[in-house]
Amino acid sequence: MRKKTVATFIVAVILMFSAMVMNAQTPNEETQKLYQEYMTLNQELRAIQQKAFQDSAIAKQAEELSDMIDKKMREIDPEAKKLIQQRDSIETEFQTAQNAGDQGKIEKLQQDYQELSTQLTPLNQQVMQMEDVQKKQQKLNSDMIQKMQEIDPQTKTKIQRLNEIQQQLQQTQSNK
Repeated sequence: MRKKTVATFIVAVILMFSAMVMNAQTPNEETQKLYQEYMTLNQELRAIQQKAFQDSAIAKQAEELSDMIDKKMREIDPEAKKLIQQRDSIETEFQTAQNAGDQGKIEKLQQDYQELSTQLTPLNQQVMQMEDVQKKQQKLNSDMIQKMQEIDPQTKTKIQRLNEIQQQLQQTQSNK
């Protein structure tokens, strides 16, 4: 069930980051509407994705990919084992804090997770460039989208719209 914990944690970090972005700027009304639509679509797609993760074949693929990435990172750098164990521990603590509603602990764990992620990023990027990992990732993505499409036939349309809005928001940012 580590995938659900990771997905939940990532969602919390994204929401925190999104709130900081919105607070740091004073977007015009059009940008606010785009952002709201983006957040709504993102939330809908995350819910569909969570349902898709309940499929045992999808969950198994995700776990296998995660295990493969961790193994390859440890092969490249044996010191990564310690960081991966710390990351896994934070994920478990995060789930506990989230279940308890301990916002202070959640924020601290998010910060700790971000620091660990920064340390693991170069290794992760290196592993993600490996052909066997890319193939496994592409297969998971394809199967995930297919499963999401079964759950909600509008999934592909929602993903396309989300990407369009993201491009518009990035363009708005670069014009400032």
